[in-house]
Amino acid sequence: MIVAVVILSALLITSLAWSVIVTRRALAIDRTLLAGAEAVEDCLDAINVSYGVVGKIVQLPLATNDPKVIQIHRELKRVHGNLLAVATRLEKSWNNEEEEKVPPVEPDQE
Repeated sequence: MIVAVVILSALLITSLAWSVIVTRRALAIDRTLLAGAEAVEDCLDAINVSYGVVGKIVQLPLATNDPKVIQIHRELKRVHGNLLAVATRLEKSWNNEEEEKVPPVEPDQE
């Protein structure tokens, strides 16, 4: 009987130790993910500012027929479209994640 208590106590202590280790690891991963999410949000804010600036430049008419200026203007239009595509993809993926997290509201049953 004493042997069973000792074995069960050892298993309990081992289980508790592993629980502490796993919890600490999960918290560390959570902090890393939160820091990464904040960094992405900061980058998206910077991209949003750049998108606005590039959008204003793209709307301006060209005052020259220099091929280099025309090429730069075309590249700015392409970058403008790419920025919009990236922002749209991120927004869609985040909206899908938020919809999955929020449980559907059930109508009141009377």
